[in-house]
Amino acid sequence: MFIAQNHGIPTRCLDFSLSPLVALHFALTHNVNGHDATVWAINHGLLHQNLLPGRYKGILKKYEAVSFTVDMLEELNINIEDYNQDMENKSVIFVEPPSIDFRIVNQFSHLAIIPDLLDPLDNFLDNLSLDKVAYKFIIPYNKIELFRKQLDYMNITERILFPGLDGIASYLKRRYRYD
Repeated sequence: MFIAQNHGIPTRCLDFSLSPLVALHFALTHNVNGHDATVWAINHGLLHQNLLPGRYKGILKKYEAVSFTVDMLEELNINIEDYNQDMENKSVIFVEPPSIDFRIVNQFSHLAIIPDLLDPLDNFLDNLSLDKVAYKFIIPYNKIELFRKQLDYMNITERILFPGLDGIASYLKRRYRYD
């Protein structure tokens, strides 16, 4: 599921990055023409600590972790129906995928597994009553090119985030497009 998500196949996961610059890259690159871009900063450790059911908190405490791993999820011995029932529309978990692909590593990837009743995640985050858990940054549409150029200068580009020919092609296509 993690590899599928990283290659653009729809899953119940939502991509996040621990790097604010990588997150900004994706917000700017996948922005709808004419609209502002949005980046969410989420303290998933604080979210997990305050909103998860007890057995999920217990496994995080056992491993002194703030996000889940595949092994931790296997130890919970849950299926998707259990997960949906446990989370309802009250919480979501963040998973650090195994470093089995350069895209996952280079993107500092984390994935949110969205329960059925918590879609869309933006509404959930906008309505959270917990302090210091989620911050929404809006980049005005007229500043997107400026921010995009700054990321290019810092080498936060498709060439780095998508190692291989696909990344180079995506970078060149974006960089030298004709308007």
